[in-house]
Order: sequence, then C-alpha cells, then structure tokens
Amino acid sequence: MKHTTPVVYLLHFTSPLGNPDNPRGQAMHYVGQSTALAARLEAHRLGHGAAIMAACARKGISWICVRTWNDGTSERAIKALHNAPRLCPVCNGQITIETRRPGRRPMTQRPVQFYR
Repeated sequence: MKHTTPVVYLLHFTSPLGNPDNPRGQAMHYVGQSTALAARLEAHRLGHGAAIMAACARKGISWICVRTWNDGTSERAIKALHNAPRLCPVCNGQITIETRRPGRRPMTQRPVQFYR
C-alpha cells in the first residue's frame, strides 16, 4: 500500500465570513489538509466537507488556495499559530487576487485555481 504525504493548504476568502458587527468574529482563511488536494478543493467549492466552507458556498463567498505545505508540516501546527494572515501571501501583499471583470463567470462556476 502506497503512503501519500498529506498536503496542508491555506484558503483565502475574498470577503469576510461571519458577523460584520464584530471584527473578531469574522474569518478570512481556512487551513486544511488532504492527500488528494484537487478533489478536496472541488469538494469545498461544492460546499461539502468543512462547515466553514459550506457557509462560504451558501453565501457565495469565493476563495482561492494561496499556499500549500507538503514538507511534513502538520495542519495542527499551522492552526496552533492562530495567525493565518501572517502566513497568507495575499494578506502580506506578496500576491494580488484578480478582481472579477464583467462578463467572467463567477468563481463558483470556474475551475479551482492554484497560485504558486
């Protein structure tokens, strides 16, 4: 049986999810892990799996996979930092997310994108 190392990934939401009256009650990121990343991201896009990703799908909040770790870093270690924005290249200004242009399909209808 072949053992596959899980990939830990960071998703950045294009708009905050949660209570807009409470800045501490909003999420902009999700950290997860999978041995089949593309399939897992497709499940997230459809609103299956994690509750926060289902909430994004219901509210029409788009997201993008901005970082992955496949060096043995554990999901628990990343989550224990409690500081996803520091790890996010979008929040740090290292990359910018393309804004939606008129005539383009909404993110929920487009294939999963990866930034490297």
